[in-house]
Amino acid sequence: MVAGLVEQLQTDALDHTVPVSTLLRKVKVCAAKLGLDDALSWVEQELNGYTCLSEDLPEYRQGYGTTMCQDVYARWFPFAMENSDWNDKIAAIEFREPVSNYEDMLKTDGRTFDLPLDNQLVGILNQSFGTSIVAMRNKVSRGHIHGIVERVRTLVLDWSLELARREITGEGMSFSTNEKARASDAHISIGTFTGSFNTGSASGDGSAISQSTVSGQNFQCIAELVESVSANVSDTEARAAILLAANEISGAQDKRKMLAGYERLISAAANHMTVVAPFLPAIAAAIAGS
Repeated sequence: MVAGLVEQLQTDALDHTVPVSTLLRKVKVCAAKLGLDDALSWVEQELNGYTCLSEDLPEYRQGYGTTMCQDVYARWFPFAMENSDWNDKIAAIEFREPVSNYEDMLKTDGRTFDLPLDNQLVGILNQSFGTSIVAMRNKVSRGHIHGIVERVRTLVLDWSLELARREITGEGMSFSTNEKARASDAHISIGTFTGSFNTGSASGDGSAISQSTVSGQNFQCIAELVESVSANVSDTEARAAILLAANEISGAQDKRKMLAGYERLISAAANHMTVVAPFLPAIAAAIAGS
């Protein structure tokens, strides 16, 4: 008798010569045949990359790196600010690339990998805190990347074991009507994914993680807000927080992220509404029409 899809998943999940990306494609077939939409959504993001709001990103795809910055003499050195909250914000990393990118990185001999920070963020820090940083990057350990890949493999194994426990094993590439009904009634989920995402693209070459994002809205009102805040908000931390929120809106990939940035803008500008308020109606209208 040919092993069913669920048994194949268990065998492949325990075999580390089987790439996780290959394993996920088998999960996709299994989830589609059983009508398990949440598992199908999760596997699509793992295969294609996440472009969701931060709060929708699975915990195992979040972490921290070691922040390095480059001065005008091309020297790299650790970055640190007196305010630990800012250090944490800058060191925070969202690992959004397809899991296959991380597998490719692990095929190299690199002990650490570099994630360049956005040039706009560097500009905001220079403008707000009077620094003269040329570039910044977060260094990520090989162990962290390996942990992401292994977490996905374990989630697949746990999911397949739960299916088997419910006597949903399949035969060959098919499942019986009763098995499909049991799967529907059991509400068996995988991962921690929620939300609706688009496809992302990225590349990993063993020395760097390079993220490509969808170009955001270039709102004129955001540019005017940035100019006004830079000139009229003297509190360096508040100014930086407002500018970061504005940058999040203008660089957002979809309306949900624009709205999240807008909420952060309102919060950051609580004590400086006389400066920010004149721009809010135009920003809200631009978001609504995007």
